[in-house]
Amino acid sequence: MNVVDTVTAMIKAWPTMYESRADALKHVFTSSNWKWENGQLVPDEPSEVHNSDSCTNAFAEIADDRSVSARLRISRRNLLTRWRQDNAALLAIEEYPRFTHSCLWLPDSWNRFFDMPDDVQDDWKQAAHDTAEGLHTLTENAEPDTHEYAAHQSLTKFLTSQGLISNAAVDKRIEELEAELADLRALRKDT
Repeated sequence: MNVVDTVTAMIKAWPTMYESRADALKHVFTSSNWKWENGQLVPDEPSEVHNSDSCTNAFAEIADDRSVSARLRISRRNLLTRWRQDNAALLAIEEYPRFTHSCLWLPDSWNRFFDMPDDVQDDWKQAAHDTAEGLHTLTENAEPDTHEYAAHQSLTKFLTSQGLISNAAVDKRIEELEAELADLRALRKDT
């Protein structure tokens, strides 16, 4: 399947997990459940794209014994969930407004960016670039020794290898970080 069809199916099947194109593609590129095949990313399990009958229903039940505010909250969530399902094709082509979930863990074994094949289809290559750039921006202020910081370093390498970040920009950032480090060391000596 192409990118748009894949994302559309994911949002329809899992509207509370994948609220946007960005959320669906973040999962595809950072999950161990996807692999490259004939220049496209495909799931190992059909449940990654299609919700089965055994899966939990996306709509919450509204019990009569709940408070009015709780019933309204559940009703709103159910309406938004239905709207996402009904508009999945539109959400699948949207630009990257934001990632709903900012947590990012990108171990090498799950990194679909670096194992992208030479015969990657154009739409999947563009999706990889867009997703990597969005995640790179999301993680740029990550604290050292966190999953997000390690992911940022990995994404920087990928984007540089794809010519999307110049070595000059990387060198400039290194200089900025070295200056910050020197300032911190100077503060530590003063105390």
